[in-house]
Amino acid sequence: MSRSANCSTALKHLPPAQEIKNAPYELKELQAPVLRGLVLSAFISVFESSLGEWIYPFLARQSGVTQVLQGLRVPEGPLFGPDLSPITDEVEPFSEQLAACDTADNDTGGGSSANTIAERSAAVIRWAFERGLLPHSRQLAAEAAAATAAAAAAAAVTLTAPQPSSPPATVSTAAGPVASANRADPVAGAGDEGGTEGREGESGHAHVESGGKVGDVRALFSLPSPWAFSGGPTIIDFARGYRTGLVTPTEVAERIIRFVEAGQARRPPLSFFVAWAPLEVMAQAEESTRRLRSGTSRSLLEGVPFAIKDVADATPYGTTAGTTFMAAQRPVTCDAPYVATLRALGAVLLGKTAMHEIGLGITGLNVRAAATSLNPHGLGTGPGDRKLDGRGGGGRRPVGHCYYPGGSSSGSAAAVAAGLCPIAIGSDGGGSIRIPASFCGLVGLKPSAGRVGGRGVVEVDCTVATMGPLAGCVQDAALLHAVMSLEGPLAAEDAQGDRQMPQLPSPWPEAPMATPPGDGEGKGAAGEGRQPLKGVRIGVYDEWFEHASPSVVAVCRAAVSELQSLGAELVPVVIPELEHLRVAHTVTIVSEMLHNFRERYDNPSLRGDFNPDVRLALSNARFWSPADYLQAQRIRARANVHFRRVFSKVHVVVTPTTPIPAPRIHPQALQGGESNLRQVSQVMRFVVAANMLGLPAISIPVGWVHPEEDQEQQRRQQGQRQQRQRPQPGQPQDSQQHQPHQQQQGQDSTAIGTTASGVGAAEVANTATRAPAAAASPDPAGAFLPVGLQLLGRPLQEATLLRVGAMLEAALKMRFASTSPPPPPPTTTAAAAGSGPGAAGEGIPAASCGATGGGTEHRPALFLNPLTGQMRGL
Repeated sequence: MSRSANCSTALKHLPPAQEIKNAPYELKELQAPVLRGLVLSAFISVFESSLGEWIYPFLARQSGVTQVLQGLRVPEGPLFGPDLSPITDEVEPFSEQLAACDTADNDTGGGSSANTIAERSAAVIRWAFERGLLPHSRQLAAEAAAATAAAAAAAAVTLTAPQPSSPPATVSTAAGPVASANRADPVAGAGDEGGTEGREGESGHAHVESGGKVGDVRALFSLPSPWAFSGGPTIIDFARGYRTGLVTPTEVAERIIRFVEAGQARRPPLSFFVAWAPLEVMAQAEESTRRLRSGTSRSLLEGVPFAIKDVADATPYGTTAGTTFMAAQRPVTCDAPYVATLRALGAVLLGKTAMHEIGLGITGLNVRAAATSLNPHGLGTGPGDRKLDGRGGGGRRPVGHCYYPGGSSSGSAAAVAAGLCPIAIGSDGGGSIRIPASFCGLVGLKPSAGRVGGRGVVEVDCTVATMGPLAGCVQDAALLHAVMSLEGPLAAEDAQGDRQMPQLPSPWPEAPMATPPGDGEGKGAAGEGRQPLKGVRIGVYDEWFEHASPSVVAVCRAAVSELQSLGAELVPVVIPELEHLRVAHTVTIVSEMLHNFRERYDNPSLRGDFNPDVRLALSNARFWSPADYLQAQRIRARANVHFRRVFSKVHVVVTPTTPIPAPRIHPQALQGGESNLRQVSQVMRFVVAANMLGLPAISIPVGWVHPEEDQEQQRRQQGQRQQRQRPQPGQPQDSQQHQPHQQQQGQDSTAIGTTASGVGAAEVANTATRAPAAAASPDPAGAFLPVGLQLLGRPLQEATLLRVGAMLEAALKMRFASTSPPPPPPTTTAAAAGSGPGAAGEGIPAASCGATGGGTEHRPALFLNPLTGQMRGL
């Protein structure tokens, strides 16, 4: 080990960070071989032997670790934790704190009945529903009122107009279907999955069939109905389905159980869950069904399924942190606080989800525990749809390529993307929420350090990690964030009796296109209207932003243009020394993990229990000294200065979440593991700052691209074609005149949104939401994978990120819906099928399940709508 410390390096004396106003971009591309199977095992054996002392210095210098740890003189003192002090005197606009538990008890009449922590926290969430800080209840009420108004208008029209020869097409709202001449209307179809055709089914609930116009609904109610990018049902959809009697929690649980069991019989298995008990799930669901039927539901979350990453406690399951050994040495006696709160609100826990072992990885690969979740997007099993009980058509192709869901919160992201639940809990020490969110087309929020407590969580990477939410849409992520933050350290009283309760957007952002035409600037609450983000300054570090795959950059640039069209101001910024920060984060997180698992790693007979890639990473950390860790914390202090300077000028910094879409799984990796340090460094390029500095960050899905492997193959083939087309000596040059156009066309075919330079912002944003008419892809399935946009915020200002994210999501929903072909009309009705509430949505094609925006061409290839039973891929 001493050999690594003897690397002679001339020290570079850095000036104080306060003096650096500008600096060249220097974030490097890490070069390292990909090791799999026997080659990986052999290298680990050699590296852990005495030969490792000779190998490590070479590898450390190649990766830039030596230059940062031993080649720099850093004048700043070490910063061992995040700096959460205010950056400016500016108060976070359009936000409101959640009430403290005792206040919520008084406001909601809870009083002394809320005698446990979970019940008191649940009372706060109910208060937030009533106050509108969480918009779910008001949206349901608005839908019901709109349907009632439309029904009244229809009744008046019926008295004066002749009966039409055929009934109009209908779409569902909270109170029943609303007629629409345009089935693609973005407001009408959003989240409508459990509707019937206005007849009274076996559930005994009558539904109004209306002749009102959807345009009237939009004019009356501007709150954006939630929209899940991947097409899964949202919390509103579950609440609507349960409260209208179209489906019950028991039926939902039965469908989920059948789907998960079928997925485990697949090869390779889906492996969403590492611990789950169908009987336990059914018992919870039956209790929720009974409470709903008796009118004693606990909250709007009654019967809504959720999942939790296997790093936090939830009875009756053990907690493994993705290992094969931890459950036996760490008994679980109670739920983590937020799990208990969700149960107190009536939510149904599905189980513990798979994860990358001890959180040390960005893919979700977990060979030892046989728990490698598959990304529901891109699986070569489409395009047929069928009902879970076997009724309905739809063929299936043999299983083709599989893609990683991202790590380390892999199972949580995959479960939400597949439609099993609208929310799931993850953790984030190096992008472990945001990376899976980007790969799976979800919203993933990494809260500020200290927002969520560590009780009931395995201690893995203590100074950089936090728990946080994954969800299909922004408002569901906001709800889960609120639940998880109520018992965090910041919400506890300090010595002065003060609390820093979490804040939410107030009022909740309105739909950007909801303003009636000709209404001037469309002023509304919170500055909403045609420019609802006016006054929000968004920083863009161009060199950093564009250090990604061209197709990802194009889609993310289009999303940024959308933010501009909503009124946000783009501000060019420069953030120095990102390469130093990359190394500092690596040293910090891996050193803390080795410290927490040193007893097992130092025992040669137990070391083999780790996955090969995790074992190799921990092996590197044994060469780092306390001085190296101290150097990493000095760099953390410098980065804190650089980022605080930037955030004194802007509210948000925007980047792609990941520079590439989800990587393809190599078949050999599933058998013997994989170490791909180049890919790890690449995928983590934009995410580590939030972890080292404790900043909040959110990933918002903004579009789709072809798999990076396909794009690379296209580029190689295109280069070969150009080489063949290159004129021989003496050949006329005319044959080359069309090649630039061909090259541009080839680039455009790889991304939804890649456009030529010089196009206006509105046209860029519009193009970014359309699939190419003939997108050539070497993948026979023509796979598309999601792309995420990351928003970094000031400390403790999650409300701003949620506000900006909600506005972007609503704008993209409108954009996708307006550029996609309408889904086909229903072929039959649930009432005609005569199978009662269990068949809600029977006959409604998959194109109309979930959100309407974007159609089905980019939906997950593996998908279940538990409200209707519609499924894909199994």
